[in-house]
Amino acid sequence: HSQWQDDFHESFEETPLLVAILTYLGYALLVVIGQIRDLMRAYGIEKDKSCTEPKLEGFVPLFLSWESFYTRNLYRRVRDCWNRPVASCAGVRLDVMERTSPDFGWNFQLTGKKLDVMNFGSYNYLGFAESSGPCANAVHDVVQKYGVGVCASRQEMGYMDIHKELDELVAEYLGVEAAMTVPMGFATNSLNMPALVSKGSLILSDELNHASLILGSRLTGAVIRTFKHNVVVGLVVIAVAERVVVVVVVAVGVVVAIAVVVKIVVYNSSVRGGNSSSNGSGRTSSKVILVVVAVAVVVVEVVVAVPLVVLLVLVVVVVEMSAVVWAKQTENRATLDIPSRGSGRFCAIQISGLKMVWIMEGSIVRLPEVVRLKQKYKAYIYLDEAHSVGAMGPHGRGVVDYFGLDPKSIDIMMGTFTKSFGSAGGYIGGSKRLINHLKVHAHSFIYSTAMSPPVAQQVISSMRIIMGKDGTQEGLLTMFPWEICA
Repeated sequence: HSQWQDDFHESFEETPLLVAILTYLGYALLVVIGQIRDLMRAYGIEKDKSCTEPKLEGFVPLFLSWESFYTRNLYRRVRDCWNRPVASCAGVRLDVMERTSPDFGWNFQLTGKKLDVMNFGSYNYLGFAESSGPCANAVHDVVQKYGVGVCASRQEMGYMDIHKELDELVAEYLGVEAAMTVPMGFATNSLNMPALVSKGSLILSDELNHASLILGSRLTGAVIRTFKHNVVVGLVVIAVAERVVVVVVVAVGVVVAIAVVVKIVVYNSSVRGGNSSSNGSGRTSSKVILVVVAVAVVVVEVVVAVPLVVLLVLVVVVVEMSAVVWAKQTENRATLDIPSRGSGRFCAIQISGLKMVWIMEGSIVRLPEVVRLKQKYKAYIYLDEAHSVGAMGPHGRGVVDYFGLDPKSIDIMMGTFTKSFGSAGGYIGGSKRLINHLKVHAHSFIYSTAMSPPVAQQVISSMRIIMGKDGTQEGLLTMFPWEICA
């Protein structure tokens, strides 16, 4: 058993060039064939089995035929691999309803048989999504006590004692001052971010972010900058570029302001001198003086101001790019002298708008390096642990626990209950001031119906098992059996 004390290394198998070329060629061939078949359908040579919008006179079409091109010509060919109807609890094993298609994926017919299969297609990492066991029994008791639905917002009549218990347990589990829960995981990102970030802010966004973070960022109205996936150096370069732009704008503005002030002063002095002159040569001399001074100011701007601006920019670049050198030197040292323990594949992070959700790649964010960048540039970290919480770290508390970091170094902690906990919804954790602000301004909290009591109880039961508060060692046995064996 490794204690995860070695340097943090990640490696991913690169796609061979031949495989990539053949894949793109195959995709291009499917697109060409799809175009030909659409043309045949348009002329009635082939029967169109897709859903089409009737042509109504005076009405604008709701959608274009090209919008469903992929679904109609490519996805249909492999549709039998998706949307499989399930006839049992979607746990470790499940029953899939067998079906056939007489027309190559346009329509399906159930045969009446069920297939007993193993489930490798869900986020049930810890196996809590079952129809029996301590979690299911506790949920059954809660249904008998509270019912199924709440039918009200938590700001009205939907706030129950079970919600208070869940919020307090989540805060304790994360090691933060306070937490609030939201009935929908997607909305936890998309509808909370506009309450935290607004116009005038800068969002640094990973190129492979989740749709909820992308939507939430767009709703804020802030400036969004993307960088290469999981490359901390890219964050530094963007931050340096933003600072250089600010310095250039400020320097140019100062130079222009000084030039304008000098011109105004000289002009006023020349006018007063011309008006006080008793002969007719006063106005001419004032114009000559004004022209000469104006030319001198332009010369000063070119000779002095421009090199000054360039010098300021160079100083900023040299100072800031030292961070780039530091980042490159620590590229392969994710531990950064911080003891780290844990195992897992998924994580997500957001810094003052920096967002990374790497569900498909399975890569882990270099959180210690990002925390140092946050301290250097005075940014805010928004950590999305939808896939890592419960499944990573020696205590199952996510990527923060995995690297052994202090939860207080993360400004905003976000996660969902739909993966490791076998339930639904999400949470935001942080300071009491942050949570109180969100409860007043976040649409996900104000306008949503409160979380269903049995859904909340599923989270409470599974979280207590992970924390070892259920009086057993099932949580350690499930995640870290070597701890018991030791």
